[in-house]
Amino acid sequence: MHVEDALRYVEEMLAQRGKRLSDVQRAVFRGSWLGKSYKEIRRDCPGLKVDYIMKDVGPSLWNLLSEVFGEEVTKKNLQGPIERSHHLRQPARAGVTSGEPADQTEMQRPERSPSERLSSSPGLPTLEMEAEEDPSFWSNTHTRQDWDSAPDVSQFYGRDRDLEQLQQWVTIQGCRLVAVYGMGGVGKTDFSVRLAQQVRDQFDYVIWRSLTRWHSLNRPPLLDELVADLIQFLSDQKDTSSDLSRLLHYLSHHPCLIVLDGFESVLRSGVHDGSYQAGYELYGELLRRVGGSNHQSCLVLTSREKPREIARLEGEERPVRSRRLDGLGELGGQRIFSAKGEFSGSEADWITLIRRYTGNPLALNVVATRVWEVFGGEIAKFLEQIREDTLIFDEICEVLHHQLERLSELERKILYCLAIHHQPAEVAEILESLTQPLSHLQLQDGLQSLLRRSLIELNASRYSLDPLMMEYVLKSHQSGKT
Repeated sequence: MHVEDALRYVEEMLAQRGKRLSDVQRAVFRGSWLGKSYKEIRRDCPGLKVDYIMKDVGPSLWNLLSEVFGEEVTKKNLQGPIERSHHLRQPARAGVTSGEPADQTEMQRPERSPSERLSSSPGLPTLEMEAEEDPSFWSNTHTRQDWDSAPDVSQFYGRDRDLEQLQQWVTIQGCRLVAVYGMGGVGKTDFSVRLAQQVRDQFDYVIWRSLTRWHSLNRPPLLDELVADLIQFLSDQKDTSSDLSRLLHYLSHHPCLIVLDGFESVLRSGVHDGSYQAGYELYGELLRRVGGSNHQSCLVLTSREKPREIARLEGEERPVRSRRLDGLGELGGQRIFSAKGEFSGSEADWITLIRRYTGNPLALNVVATRVWEVFGGEIAKFLEQIREDTLIFDEICEVLHHQLERLSELERKILYCLAIHHQPAEVAEILESLTQPLSHLQLQDGLQSLLRRSLIELNASRYSLDPLMMEYVLKSHQSGKT
């Protein structure tokens, strides 16, 4: 049967039961009848992800057809049940009208295997169907990937809930622009690589780029340099354009996943308005157009600060989202230690240690080295020291210093006020504690920026600093650095 004849027949059978197919179900039916993979079918369904079609639309369609035709219908055996049913319902067939047994040739011919069907269809490789049952198959064959300077994340701990949420956004809900932000050392870079590895099978192209370690340059790439680099990879080096509209053309015609790590490197320091460095203003246009255009790709960026375009475009029902990455929990934190060696400590010791360092992976790795080398792995002895001394080591200071040097004078004042307050404070309490008066509007601007930088917490209308940041701010103020 021709695919359209088969579809027409199926819809007639469904209509008798008061049912009908959706447009997406029709696309899945047509593609499956022609032997296409879910990944190929997805190209006929703009805005939808392979995972949604494979795990939602497909199974519901096969269940519906199984009910209608009285036998199991799957993507692989689709033609058999429908052709048999159609054959039995043809009263004009010669064998039926003459009273002779119906011609069994059609009914009894063995069902062709997926590979046989595909090999008889020009341009369709026989290995396509193998991938239907094993999505990871695509990671080594059909998805073109460029990981550039991406780190090895074979030792990746925790973040299961964060990963699950972002996988849903990227593969099921069709988000076009996603920001992962958090303070330095929290693990945004590793997280972005892990996420890309887990969803890469849903895309034709995967590109990971670091804006802070861009090739041999000692600066982030200008937007036209970045766009030209992306287009060259997407076009197999055939297109040398650096035009943003041209990049959007590729994002519309091919499912692409692009990850930009270290987005804060194109933002200005010393201001709290989220503006861009001179020469990098067009990055704002990149975010606006990727987030606001209709295409089938996704741009994921990591940053120490949530870009203002993300804040303006995002929403629970919108294709632009953001996720703040906070510290690891106790279990994830312990795994960082166990990767280094054996440590001794009570459950209370572990909880105290990890919470004192807010689960920050970089800080915990530094601490694990100190406890291993200086205290022989005994956590209790290390905790005794930091009760009397300091949480901060040189390696941790370096990360926090880079974070704080980006702040405006307004933000520094607010941070110090929260640090000396020690307890979570409401807006009125912060205003009263400030040594120099601020208007309500100024305070709102400063608090909003500090939240976007992941430097303060907001809980039940109260703002606070974590212990690590609180100690560093106080020490920096005493030494005249803030």
